[in-house]
Amino acid sequence: MSEKIKFCVPRGPYWFLSPLAKFPIKMIVDGRYFTFPSVEHYYQAMKFYASDPRFNVIIDMENADDARLITKTPEYRVNRRANFDKQKFAIMERGLRAKFEQNLDVVIDYVIEDELDLVKKLAETNNASLYYIVLTADEDEIEKRIRNRGDVDMIDR
Repeated sequence: MSEKIKFCVPRGPYWFLSPLAKFPIKMIVDGRYFTFPSVEHYYQAMKFYASDPRFNVIIDMENADDARLITKTPEYRVNRRANFDKQKFAIMERGLRAKFEQNLDVVIDYVIEDELDLVKKLAETNNASLYYIVLTADEDEIEKRIRNRGDVDMIDR
């Protein structure tokens, strides 16, 4: 039986995967650069335009969970960015990608089974901790995922 990955447990072994984990990201929003303390801060702030004072209140919050909770209050549920609900998944994906690209100590990548030993050696050589998660699927599902990712040259592997 597979182990459940609990990545929203603070200080747990997979906490680094959580949008709530404090890994700052720099993003351009409404034509201006901003630094967000976490992906969650970015996601919640994107409910508002950068010119809205609530945007900066969210960025300045110490705790990512507080940033999430404040957007549930009545004064934060009105006059939001017009297209947020249609864009929310793309916004979260952009934030997560930025987190992993901008914070070199957090890397997520696809590793083919026969490459794992090399990745382990590289981590050991560079004094890096390696956490990995094994995802499995039937052959058809794997091919579908590879095609969606655009790596069709890997299908024969």
